[in-house]
Amino acid sequence: DLSEDIRQAEQEESVSACIEAHVSLKDAIEYGRKFDAVVIASSSSTHFGLAKEALQSGLHVLAEKPMCLCSEEADELRKIAQDNGLVLMVGHIVLYDPVFQVLDA
Repeated sequence: DLSEDIRQAEQEESVSACIEAHVSLKDAIEYGRKFDAVVIASSSSTHFGLAKEALQSGLHVLAEKPMCLCSEEADELRKIAQDNGLVLMVGHIVLYDPVFQVLDA
């Protein structure tokens, strides 16, 4: 149905208008803080530094896995988030993928 396709395209357009992408976390933070959370989806070796910077800037963080490369870094991020009342989450995207849900059943 063409009208359904148009309606879906309009909905996707309105959602994408709310999403911003930045090349660096520093630029994103200085942009004007129109957001309260970031997604860290970069090389694993950069997750800790970026997540720490975001948390110290008062932003909630969703970091793709692995969140960190060692447990000491993860503990440090957890403490920063907890001390500042922020949410720190690890992205387990595959966990909710229908294919993996079927395989796991």
